[in-house]
Amino acid sequence: MTEDVGDIDGPGWRERVDRLGDWRRDLTAEVAYLPKTLSDLRQTISDLRKISERLEKATEGIEMVLRHAERSGLVDAARRLDEAATVVQNQVNAVRDQTPGTELFDRAVAEIQRTLSSMNDLFPRR
Repeated sequence: MTEDVGDIDGPGWRERVDRLGDWRRDLTAEVAYLPKTLSDLRQTISDLRKISERLEKATEGIEMVLRHAERSGLVDAARRLDEAATVVQNQVNAVRDQTPGTELFDRAVAEIQRTLSSMNDLFPRR
């Protein structure tokens, strides 16, 4: 008595053998790229660690500057300067609305705005 192990000559067996051959070729090709892929992955991990360390140091530096600014009162001074700049801007706008638009006046207003902006940029913000 013989056991039935399937019809080897039946339909589809060649396709299965071809697929197995394709899979083996694909796998062999991927294995050939594996050393380069692993090397690239190691380099990427190393680069990410360096970037992470730099970001951590930069963050610590920024936090230190902000703590110093808070202790020395620079934050309050920056806030007051910003409020003063807003008041001056509102006054300039009010004067501009009441004065006929001349080129000289517009240039003076632009210069005041640049000056206030430059002064404001000197102070750290939260």
